[in-house]
Amino acid sequence: MKIKCAAIRHNGNIYEGANHAAIGLKMIRDGVCPPPFPHGEDQGFVTDCARYVMRKPAMMIALRAGQVGDKTLRPNELFSEDLK
Repeated sequence: MKIKCAAIRHNGNIYEGANHAAIGLKMIRDGVCPPPFPHGEDQGFVTDCARYVMRKPAMMIALRAGQVGDKTLRPNELFSEDLK
């Protein structure tokens, strides 16, 4: 299993993109939500098996798949900037 992309979960829907900032800005532009876009537990990732996962499990998946670069923002949580 690998991380496919960043995602934001909002009102039961999953929005995918290259990074959380780009997803959030698109959500605001499309009228999905008002600023600021969802933070905290609403930000996660989608796996290549189409499963939404939070930042901590996503880090474990990405580490096992060799997708994490040398520098990470937080060692226990995955951020889109951590993916190589």
